Amino acid sequence: MVIECISIIIIILLLIFAFLRARRKKYAISMIPLIILPGMHLISYPISYYLHRTFEIAEKQTQNVITVVALIISCIALGIMSAFFNIKKNRIAYILICGIYTLILALILILK
Repeated sequence: MVIECISIIIIILLLIFAFLRARRKKYAISMIPLIILPGMHLISYPISYYLHRTFEIAEKQTQNVITVVALIISCIALGIMSAFFNIKKNRIAYILICGIYTLILALILILK
């Protein structure tokens, strides 16, 4: 899932760049929490390898724990970033859409 996570990060960075070019700074900043989950999943590979070699901890379980922690951090960041939206409907839509996306991505990364 390394290639997939890198692709997701690149696409989200391109979206952030597009929002910045359109002078939508708030929208660009609100996209940042979507990078947390795939970024931490990428970081989980060397961490789990090190922990496995050093302490004999199972690699897959370590990756899953880091992915769940990333999901929690990402959801908290989504809640904080939702303050950028003035209209309550936009705030709720942002939290729902991005939250569901993050949850589905976490499930895919854990079950794969």
